[in-house]
Amino acid sequence: MLNAFKKIFSDRKFTPNEDLSTLNHNKLPVFTAEQLINKLSLHNRIRSIRRKVAIDSNRFESMYLQPIEKFCELAQLIPASQAYHHAFLGGLIVHTLCVVEYAINERMKYTLPLASEPEIIEAQKNLWTFAVFVAALLHDIGKAVTMVDYVDTDSGKVISPLAGTLVEQSIKNYKITFKPTRYFKLHEKLGIAFINYLFDLIAIGYLSSELTIFSEVLGYINNDADNWGSIGDIIKIADSLSTAEDLKIAPMEHGRKFTGANLENFGERLMRTIRLLINEKALPINRPGAVLFTSDNKFVYAVSKSLVERVREKMQMLGAKDIPTDNNRIFDELQQQGFCESTSNQEAIFNINVKIAEAKFDQNFTCLKFQINKIFTINTLPTPLKEQIVEIDKKQLTQETVTDNVVYKPETVKNTENQSDKISSSFESENSPLETETEKETPNGISETENNVGSETETVKEATTQKNENNDTQDDPEKIIKLFFDWL
Repeated sequence: MLNAFKKIFSDRKFTPNEDLSTLNHNKLPVFTAEQLINKLSLHNRIRSIRRKVAIDSNRFESMYLQPIEKFCELAQLIPASQAYHHAFLGGLIVHTLCVVEYAINERMKYTLPLASEPEIIEAQKNLWTFAVFVAALLHDIGKAVTMVDYVDTDSGKVISPLAGTLVEQSIKNYKITFKPTRYFKLHEKLGIAFINYLFDLIAIGYLSSELTIFSEVLGYINNDADNWGSIGDIIKIADSLSTAEDLKIAPMEHGRKFTGANLENFGERLMRTIRLLINEKALPINRPGAVLFTSDNKFVYAVSKSLVERVREKMQMLGAKDIPTDNNRIFDELQQQGFCESTSNQEAIFNINVKIAEAKFDQNFTCLKFQINKIFTINTLPTPLKEQIVEIDKKQLTQETVTDNVVYKPETVKNTENQSDKISSSFESENSPLETETEKETPNGISETENNVGSETETVKEATTQKNENNDTQDDPEKIIKLFFDWL
């Protein structure tokens, strides 16, 4: 009998879509939280969260499990994305609980609050963990409003999750339709709209008991990078880990596009891949040969061609088959979606000069410019360059040679009234040989006429002597220089 049970369970390798694959996407049943947790095989995930939180059962039930169940009934079977990660039935629930688990695990690596007394750290330990949980659970919930519509298949009406779950609104069946991708980024600011629904007054009172902690939670669920602090950094790491995990295991042969989906915001897919490459230390930073350069904590410049080629290679390696081969299309996508900055001429490409004195490095690049908090977290933030990165007006660049996005600007000699010393170098003298009709000696003590500096020099001296005899240019270097260029 025992062997029989072992065989049954060993043969059953459950995947999130397995038990749901036969469902009609145009008439999805509304499930309770318990049914969703069972069908998505999330019991082990929840048990892991319970162990990591390490509080008594009653508090875990009220502060953690009940909000998770409310979240499940609210999200139902919508995916986490249309065509990228967790793009399957129930994907948003699976992704969110994965982020919750990874975030709580990541939180254990932090001593919070930073630089505080041990007594304060111990007293606030559970509160910080709960705050991380709240931010993680809310981090993508806005997609239920901005990415999809829940359509009641009986009435044809669109059901808003802001009015309550489908269970509470007595909906029996529904289908998922997708909204235009221009609303994609709005979900990052909608977590706050659901906090009172998922958490009771006792939990919110506990969360707000330390305003420093509460402000970081609010900063993250309102996409305010200046105020999300350690909590925001923790969730960003957990989000990247969950995304990378799904991209590695998702079946490539079937693609990653949800049934009936409009292609998800391509710019966000590009940005996630850039962050993934940074986490994998695959993009060199702030050194000769680097792809990324930054000299402050505001912006980072990415060598445009090199960045796009590495991002394209990574996305294709992860199974993407819709990546444009034209780099300009990728530049335009990042710019139009507001992921990268625009020049004063509303172009995506910036020309910059980078100097690294200790490496004797001085080079111009064509780059994309990003706000630094869009691609780095506090854990991946690089040490800025000592020298300032200088943006160059494209109008100032003349006679450029561009090779692999590296701009070489040859030195030019400007014709100004103070440059007679530069011209004199072609006559092998520190002082202009055209200052006087009197024969001068070079530093070697040899007269200029005897130094055989070439017929061009002698011709200029003859012209200068003739002018001096007519008293037109007596001791006037400016006119002599003009005469030289007229002769050329």
